[in-house]
Amino acid sequence: STKRAKELVSQIMLFTRSEDAARDPINLAQVVAEALSLMRPTLPPNIELKIELDRGAQRIIGNAAQIHRVVVNLVGNAKHAMQPQGGSLTVRLRQRAIGAALASELPDLSPGIHACLEISDTGIGMTPVVLARIFEPFFTTKKTGEGTGLGLAVVHSIVRSHDGAIRVSSEPGEGTTLELYFPVPAATTPTASATNRELPRGQGQHLLLVDDEAPIVLSLKIRLERLGYRVSIHTEPERAWETFAALPSDFDAVITDLQMPGMSGLDLARKILARRATLPVFVTTGFAGKHSPESLRAEGIRGIFEKPVGVEEIAEVLAKTTW
Repeated sequence: STKRAKELVSQIMLFTRSEDAARDPINLAQVVAEALSLMRPTLPPNIELKIELDRGAQRIIGNAAQIHRVVVNLVGNAKHAMQPQGGSLTVRLRQRAIGAALASELPDLSPGIHACLEISDTGIGMTPVVLARIFEPFFTTKKTGEGTGLGLAVVHSIVRSHDGAIRVSSEPGEGTTLELYFPVPAATTPTASATNRELPRGQGQHLLLVDDEAPIVLSLKIRLERLGYRVSIHTEPERAWETFAALPSDFDAVITDLQMPGMSGLDLARKILARRATLPVFVTTGFAGKHSPESLRAEGIRGIFEKPVGVEEIAEVLAKTTW
């Protein structure tokens, strides 16, 4: 029940805040492919997944995390519609020129070039009565405990916030097809600052990187070392403190997760700063709890990275750090 409550709150927050999410030029095909790679293992053997992505010109202005959520929701719905008998799930992405006829059918669209994401299943389909209500918040045909009724409402909210529209076709026993249209800007060539810019490099500075999730520290270690830093990693804050205490002058900066079992990142930072008050210490966090950015800086923290942390953000901040 707590897991269902967590998911419900997450869906409500996304539903109500989708208008405010930051948007950048993104490769829609890449985002869809990444979401499908995560969803594929969740599909039962009796569902065949067919993927047809045009990777040529599907660059839109959008929020990758929200598009990822759209794909996850729609694939999950399709999977549910095909159980227990199984079937075929097809995901297509192509470029379409929207003319006046389709634009009049979908008032949210303007004529022009759009990326069309189509998700089609061979499941039980929907009656016209159900079809008319699918985007209503909290409306669901699933059994109690199997769904919140917010999934398609969230999808609809996200697509509209991207200046797009959805067209749905479905017949009982014949499956369902959803076409999601996203406008393609006239100038979508990525700038050097967005994708291919040269990241600032380090000069051999020694970083202490602490996070209780091994994949996170291993990934950042590899990428930061490619940028010219020396990186020592720990997944246990107590061991990280022992390493630092043994050679406190050997480190040039510390990056630690805030929420960790045992010793918190803030407690670790306090111990480190008590030994070396001028050492740059940064924290990463997905949930800061009662700690505001102001209170963390008052403790001597130089900066806060929100998870998921990209090496690009770290590199930019380190480049401006006084060593």
